[in-house]
Amino acid sequence: MKLVESLYPDSPHHPKQKYRLTDIGKAMMSVWNKEEKSCN
Repeated sequence: MKLVESLYPDSPHHPKQKYRLTDIGKAMMSVWNKEEKSCN
């Protein structure tokens, strides 16, 4: 679903490799957080 992306996509074993949320991932987290708050 491409919710996360790597910082160094061409070098998967890069020593400083990290992952971050894509815009789609951020939107999904926002929706999920809103739903979670409305359930409490």
